[in-house]
Amino acid sequence: MAAADYEGRAQESYVPQRDAPRFNLIGTFPSTHEADRAVMALHEAGFSNADLHVLGSLDDAPVPGDGLTPRDEKLVGRTFFWGMGGVIAGMVLGAVIGLIIMAIPAFQTAIGVKVTAVSFLLAAFFGAIVGSMLGFGAGVLAVDRRRVSNAPGNDSARGPLLIGVRAVDDEHRRAATGALRAAGAASVEWRGGGGHTSMA
Repeated sequence: MAAADYEGRAQESYVPQRDAPRFNLIGTFPSTHEADRAVMALHEAGFSNADLHVLGSLDDAPVPGDGLTPRDEKLVGRTFFWGMGGVIAGMVLGAVIGLIIMAIPAFQTAIGVKVTAVSFLLAAFFGAIVGSMLGFGAGVLAVDRRRVSNAPGNDSARGPLLIGVRAVDDEHRRAATGALRAAGAASVEWRGGGGHTSMA
């Protein structure tokens, strides 16, 4: 199970990935409601804030290689898709509009040029450039970031939450495991020495 490294959400505190090994017991909770109950239960069992922490969401765990979370990867992909779609549509529409404008006699008289095939090609070219820029902007703005991002207010779309606990001995381990399970943990994982993990 990966420890979650969260970035960009100022109103909540998450343990950086480098600090996650301090906790040898990891509970997974389906929602913030169960996670809040687990924190209260651990406090009642005698664990201090130094012995436990909300590590974040599974969806907050960065993907190895690019360092992005799964939702951020999805957001980047959708932004690229809609942006490129806007560029293509804008180029075609801009070129057509450029040709139409160049074909207007009043415009030809206003710019004072002799209309040739080159004139139409240039009109289509510049129209495509302007259209691609406008299309890219429209495509990016069309992405609904609330559906795919980790933005504040989108908690319902986030994955299970992880709570880390530091158990110093078997008695603490049993007490913490019981508190986590009683609060509704979907799973409780024990991290033993040497990097070995098992279900608690």
